Amino acid sequence: MAVTRIWEVRGRIEQPIEYIKNPEKTDKSLWNGETAMGEVLQYATNPQKTEQQLYVSGINCQPESASEEFGFVKKQFGKEGGIICYHGYQSFAEGEVTPEQAHAIGMEFAQRVWGEDYQIVVSTHLNTDNLHNHFIVNSVSFKHGRRCRKTTWRQIHQVSDEICREQKLSTIAEPKGKRLPYMIAKAESEGKPSRLLLAKEALDEAILKSCSLRELEQRLKEEGYYCRFDPARKYWTIRQKDWKKSIRIIHMGEEYSNDIIKERLLANQYNMKLGMKTIHKRKGGKRKKHKTPHSKAYRKIGGLRGRYLHYCYKLGAFQKPQSGKKIYYLYRDDLLKLKNITDETRLLCMNKIESTEELFSYRKELEKEVERLCRQRQNIYNTGRRLGVTQQQKENYASRREYITAELRRVRRNIHLCDGIIVRSEVIKQKMKTEQEEVEKMNCRQANKERRDDR
Repeated sequence: MAVTRIWEVRGRIEQPIEYIKNPEKTDKSLWNGETAMGEVLQYATNPQKTEQQLYVSGINCQPESASEEFGFVKKQFGKEGGIICYHGYQSFAEGEVTPEQAHAIGMEFAQRVWGEDYQIVVSTHLNTDNLHNHFIVNSVSFKHGRRCRKTTWRQIHQVSDEICREQKLSTIAEPKGKRLPYMIAKAESEGKPSRLLLAKEALDEAILKSCSLRELEQRLKEEGYYCRFDPARKYWTIRQKDWKKSIRIIHMGEEYSNDIIKERLLANQYNMKLGMKTIHKRKGGKRKKHKTPHSKAYRKIGGLRGRYLHYCYKLGAFQKPQSGKKIYYLYRDDLLKLKNITDETRLLCMNKIESTEELFSYRKELEKEVERLCRQRQNIYNTGRRLGVTQQQKENYASRREYITAELRRVRRNIHLCDGIIVRSEVIKQKMKTEQEEVEKMNCRQANKERRDDR
């Protein structure tokens, strides 16, 4: 079973080459495993046994002068900058191979992957329980001067596995399906919102109402999502307007592969032909009335406090959890920060803070409180260190220090919330303004359409 990996190296070529040639890692005397008796006798009776026998070899170069030879090739083709070489390794399971086998496999591997065009230094390290090969590959070809492009992990893995199977060694089985990233899987198990889960809900809702990829793309665009459903692409993607990167839809699960999404859309086409309508299941029972920013309790609240209460309402903090499709697309990412937003809202409401000036004034009071508590804690600490203090008194002082430390943590948390409000309040204001402008434009378009229909 061989594990392989490769990465880029920049800087000086001497450093990686000297690392893999290190005698403290490649000396045969480090090997304590089983080997043929003939090899042991031959090594023991070797007249040059005072010299170290190292598992270091070169392909298209000499290991002793590899640094100079690599540099000469780069200089010859005028490509001395950028990536100087590639460093790879190939690791074997403990006790599976001898040093001779490991080094022979490493040489065969390097020859197949890079040997035709590039210079390589191959070394086998014996200083760990898992024997492993290292490869340093010149980034410039000695044949044509073209740069070596990093072979993908899958290609290297396949070549390594092929050689291991030829040598009757075990290989790592291919993983089945795709696993969710850890943070997304953790959020899903705890029932917390995540970008992937919100996008998944929006996609499910749009698929139920769509019969083609074009229609699906348009419905998701109305919800603030941009998708790429190009049939030539291996992985379809989805992203929100303000995301830096797209999400692969396949990460939502195996049932969200390109083919299965197409099948769901075809099923909708078939149902439409039969005159059937997609039925959306709703749970029965009366819905509880919840207070909204327009209800009597909140009607007269304004300023920062009112803005935050209204924003929490839009995020669904005062009612049953809402799905991503019911929330304006600019607000969805703030569902991931809902705890901080609700804590900030609670701070504003408990202290009845209406304006930025009041917030800054409250923050200054908190800073003074931090200074007072720090002085008080230091005095208690100094008192507890005096001579003649009994063990019981020391325990009392320690208990008082713990209480003050907890108070400090609470006050500092409030300072952090104040800083968050200063930054977030303007962002919230801008988002709600953008939503209002887009709703007005939509209403205007709808009104114009109705007038045209009446004519």
